[in-house]
Amino acid sequence: MDFTTLENQFKVLGSETRLRVVNALIQSRGGLRFSEIAKALDIYPSTLEDHLKRLVESGIISRTDQIYRSTMNTERVYQIVKSLNDTCDSTYFSTHILSIDNDSLKERFLTLKFDCVYDLLSLMNRSKDVIDNGMKLAKAGGAMDMQLETSFFEFYPIDLKDTDVEVIFTKSILDDFLEVENKELFFKGFNPKRTRLYVVDDCSVAMMTSESFGALFLSNLDGTMDFTKGLFFSDQNAVGWLHDLFDYLKSTGEEFSPKEIRKVWK
Repeated sequence: MDFTTLENQFKVLGSETRLRVVNALIQSRGGLRFSEIAKALDIYPSTLEDHLKRLVESGIISRTDQIYRSTMNTERVYQIVKSLNDTCDSTYFSTHILSIDNDSLKERFLTLKFDCVYDLLSLMNRSKDVIDNGMKLAKAGGAMDMQLETSFFEFYPIDLKDTDVEVIFTKSILDDFLEVENKELFFKGFNPKRTRLYVVDDCSVAMMTSESFGALFLSNLDGTMDFTKGLFFSDQNAVGWLHDLFDYLKSTGEEFSPKEIRKVWK
């Protein structure tokens, strides 16, 4: 599967009008002329022309002898987008991207069930009951905002002393974290003997997961991280995928040496 093409098609379908055009072509089966689409959807010709051009250029639909048609690819992409839109903000995947070098994880991601959350506080409210009742394990990390994370733990302390914890830092974020005031707040509720730390060269996702829930924050299309919206996972298949994502990221880096742990934990 060509994920570069698929990601571009998601961007093109991040428009209600283009989704309506695609749906109309799928329903028509035999295809529609320009005038028929404009009349059926009540769209100005000048506006429709631009939408159809983008759909054809992206390979989502085809045009032959003035007839616009859906293809097998049209229906496949449309069903993926429709499935995602049923559980998430309809524009989220036109502005965000899962940027990892693992095609298997990307392909599985398209089948998952999740909900949108709109900030870190909303996420914690969704997961508060699970956290308060105790967790056997917790995995977190990636492209984190350490100032935000540390400030959050100052106001919402979490007791993870009986929890097996794994945390992934990127090299740049680790350097930033070492300069954060009150960084000890981040690890205040952790048990050093049950915590393992890892460092990776780079990462374009931020995540956290336990045995029963998880959350994922993706980057914007320009590569910057966005913590104003994210994905909340409670379906066990989706949570399992999140664990596999964490383990994949962990495998690309190295575990902290005792000397490095002391630098972070002091």
